[in-house]
Amino acid sequence: MSCSKLCAQHLRNLKTIAIVRLMNSPSTGPNLLILGVSSSLGQTVVSHLQRHNPFNRIVGIDRRAPRLLGPVQFCTPSVDLGSLIISNAIQVIMQLTFEEGSVRESLQETQKLVQLLPKTKVQRVVFLSTSRVYAPSEVPATELSPLRNPCKAHLLNAYLQAEQLYQNAVQACPQLEFVPIRACPILNVNRERPIDELLDMPWIIAPRKADPLVQFLHEDDAAHILITAARLPELSGPINAAGEEPIPLSTVAGILQKPLIHPFPFLAQPLCWLFQHLGVCHFSPEILRSLWNVGPISCDYLYQTIHLKPHYSTRQTLAVWRARYVEKRHPNWRLPPTPTLELYNAKSNDHD
Repeated sequence: MSCSKLCAQHLRNLKTIAIVRLMNSPSTGPNLLILGVSSSLGQTVVSHLQRHNPFNRIVGIDRRAPRLLGPVQFCTPSVDLGSLIISNAIQVIMQLTFEEGSVRESLQETQKLVQLLPKTKVQRVVFLSTSRVYAPSEVPATELSPLRNPCKAHLLNAYLQAEQLYQNAVQACPQLEFVPIRACPILNVNRERPIDELLDMPWIIAPRKADPLVQFLHEDDAAHILITAARLPELSGPINAAGEEPIPLSTVAGILQKPLIHPFPFLAQPLCWLFQHLGVCHFSPEILRSLWNVGPISCDYLYQTIHLKPHYSTRQTLAVWRARYVEKRHPNWRLPPTPTLELYNAKSNDHD
């Protein structure tokens, strides 16, 4: 073997050792429970934690086994959730389980979890919500903007109900911190979500006589925001998350190099049913309306108070999604430091 090949092999071994040391290094952070660890976003979160783990212990739950475990201890939903939380001294819960095909089950899990919270030492729940919960407005919605009233949209109503359940839990448990991440549509190069299927069609379906502004968030940025929300001390209340620079839907079609079609509004639902029948797609009309009826959101709180900006803008997220580009990160890549992380331990000791 040549000298250059030996050096390259040695460097690869050093990178592997660095990753293993990073994963196994002791941490003084909180104990984390991830609900939905096998989802696309859950696996991206695990990938980030594999590079740098700021938590003391991580447990993951899902209906199917995850592809990547990293520092996560995996459990199936058959285990008793209350016993799992108490025995592992879980302090932070990250819920990623709401999906279009499992809304009822996810809402039932949320109700069960809310009933268990007063009996545990959980200090924070980070819930992946959606920016669609905001009422329509002519200006970008902030974290203080009013929410929608209940509507016919099944998935949207589930998000609204889940947020209300957690708000009720906060009133019953004053020590509990509820952090809903109200995110715009999240895109990933693997294209595993209904929104990916919608954008992957040969054309972009747009409303007639309108060109709504849309925002997208890259899955890597969403994972980074979720981990930051779970580990930062003294954090409570909603956080808006979206890529910078909202763009019109016509610009989305230009970036993806696809034509725009403008069906009549009353044809949107039959059109989706026809596509499903023909096997062209499997997304519901609610996913289509999520592009039409959602205005932009303001992320000033995320940018200026938490000092966290997404790596990708909306335009870059679409370009990366179209090219299926996966960024390779250095094995020593780390999340931004949190100098006040010790406050978590002080809070935990006070609670004990």
